[in-house]
Amino acid sequence: MEQLYEFWLIVVDVWQHGYMGIDLGRILGALGIFLFFLLIRRVFSRFVLNRLQALTERTAMEFDDAVLLALKNPVRFFPVVLGIFFALEFLDLDRETREFSGLFIRSLVVFLIFWTL
Repeated sequence: MEQLYEFWLIVVDVWQHGYMGIDLGRILGALGIFLFFLLIRRVFSRFVLNRLQALTERTAMEFDDAVLLALKNPVRFFPVVLGIFFALEFLDLDRETREFSGLFIRSLVVFLIFWTL
C-alpha cells in the first residue's frame, strides 16, 4: 500500500511542477498546438490538394499529374513540421533542450526540402 501512496505523490508532483521543468499546462498547450496543425493538414489535404488533383486530371498533360503526385506528400508534411516548431517554441525550453530542438527542426526542414526535390 505504501508503494501506491508513493506513486500518488509522484503523480501529484508531476501535476503541480510538470516534467523536466515544464508545467503541465504548457505541455497540454503544446499538444493542442500540434493537434491544431494536424487538423490544418487534414483540411488542406482534403480541400486544396484534392481540388488541385481534380484540376490536373482535366488536362491532357501527364507532367502536371506527375508533379502533383510527387509534391503531395511533402506538402502534407509541411504543417506537421510547423506544428512541431510552434509546439516546441510554446514550451519555453531551457537553453540546452532549445538547442537540441532547434537542430531537430532544422533536420526536419532539410528532410522536407530534399523530399520535395
